[in-house]
Amino acid sequence: MTFPYGVEQGMNLQVWEEYRDLFPDEEVADGFFGFISVKIEDAIKKELPGAHGCREYLRNLTARVLDRGRFLQTVGPTGFPLINSYLKREVIDVYALDGGRMRIKGRETAEVLWDKAIRSATPNFTHSLDASHLISIALAASGAGIDLTTNHDCFGCLAADAADMNRIIRREFFLLHRFKWLARLHEQNDPDGPAPPQGDWQIEDEDPNASEYSWS
Repeated sequence: MTFPYGVEQGMNLQVWEEYRDLFPDEEVADGFFGFISVKIEDAIKKELPGAHGCREYLRNLTARVLDRGRFLQTVGPTGFPLINSYLKREVIDVYALDGGRMRIKGRETAEVLWDKAIRSATPNFTHSLDASHLISIALAASGAGIDLTTNHDCFGCLAADAADMNRIIRREFFLLHRFKWLARLHEQNDPDGPAPPQGDWQIEDEDPNASEYSWS
């Protein structure tokens, strides 16, 4: 998730953690982890141009919408609204009887957190589609009489239902992504602006019953 968020410090930290585990006794020069992070970003841009292009499109779209005094918003596949709203919150000092103090966040102000709104647009849009996929799976599983449990991005069921559950997950994913949700987001927020990137892959050419091990 560091890539879609585009958080430089977050990627630097992940590189540092991996390096520390692999080479716990080695020292590195200042700026080493930042250098590696840039190379990782460059590699992602080269090997996954579609992902990189979509992230940059969503960031630019968000910036244009913010320039008009609005937040990026849409309605997800299952009817839930998505509003990419990021406003600064009041900070309130709270004092305890023993003299201690803590700071808590209160109500939102009118100050827009531009950088956070722009960086968060891609993961929020992606999460909204993932959540819609989950909701569709839960409804289909219920209709099939399958008891379903979830944990973050994992699905669980009884062993006897695993094969049917796998088919439901793949089918609902196929049905969800037949629609061009990024194009819809564009039409709802900036129809006269630059269009989102489009690849040449067609989901209609795929078999929804294939890729048995995409979820296992």
